[in-house]
Amino acid sequence: MMQLMNGELRQDSGTIFLGNSVYSRKQARHAVGNGVAFVGEDPIHTMLFKEMSYINNLCILLDKKQNAVRLNPKIIKSVIREYEPIVGAEIYETNIMNLKLQSLYDLIYYRIELCRPKIVFCLQPFAGADMYLRRHLIELINKLKKKGITVILLSVNIADSLVVADKLILLEKGRFSNEYLSSEFNVFSSEGIII
Repeated sequence: MMQLMNGELRQDSGTIFLGNSVYSRKQARHAVGNGVAFVGEDPIHTMLFKEMSYINNLCILLDKKQNAVRLNPKIIKSVIREYEPIVGAEIYETNIMNLKLQSLYDLIYYRIELCRPKIVFCLQPFAGADMYLRRHLIELINKLKKKGITVILLSVNIADSLVVADKLILLEKGRFSNEYLSSEFNVFSSEGIII
């Protein structure tokens, strides 16, 4: 799914729609500029730039998003004013490797929030996370949803996804299998089997 949405893979058949328009492979190659963002699996190691400061990591997508903004000192100051009350002094950190794990996840999800995509795909967002980090990730995902960003969790563990999901869509062999609203989630066990 992520490879289709970021242009790495071409669908065998059918058409992908984003909103009411066709989402072409050409658009997918510039996904962020077309309102599509991604949080990959193990984002701490795949989405952060260790040689860059916190603020530069936070702002990295601004010039690629819809209604792109050219980074300049005025824009950076504006972002600092907006996020300093949320992040605190960490926003001035020049070596992000000094940050705690939770703060690194904050940085990733705040970057997505700042980019304001229409939709964000999160691949296995809870993989390897302990109970406390899972709770924090749920809060971060819910913040994105409150900002009006559609969040798609691509996960093999249904139990993790149901905590934040409004809807569950099951795919089997790459095809639509079934759809459940949150009011119907009580029919699933932790293995995803209807009880």
